[in-house]
Amino acid sequence: MMSQLLLLNTFIACGPKDAPVETATPVETPTRKYSEKPTPLEAPSFTLPQLERGELSNGIPVLVSNNNETPLVTVQIVFNAGEWNTQNPQVANAAMDMLTEGAGDYDAAGLSAEQRRLAASLSSYAGLDGSTIGLSSLVKNL
Repeated sequence: MMSQLLLLNTFIACGPKDAPVETATPVETPTRKYSEKPTPLEAPSFTLPQLERGELSNGIPVLVSNNNETPLVTVQIVFNAGEWNTQNPQVANAAMDMLTEGAGDYDAAGLSAEQRRLAASLSSYAGLDGSTIGLSSLVKNL
């Protein structure tokens, strides 16, 4: 019975209507105001920041770029090992995914709450040629 009422309501709702049909008003085509293309803007000046080079006690090279305009620190660790270096490419992805799922006393939810508390961001990524671990945080929270 219920399905018959639903079918009847559908036919009534989709049936012909007595309301007048409005026709669309024609849209005017804009005319070109200019006949020539504008000249390109001058390229802004850009200077790459100077990189400070160093080495950790275990031999890992370190590059530092200093920018005092924002109170933000970003650290990226790049490994020369990615999906091409394993027989199963999903192993590299799984290993990088597990790094943001908690460690030590923190499970995934605890690590996420701590990141929010510190206004920090932790990320990891496995690409074809390499893997990256990243951390961004406010200077005052380091």
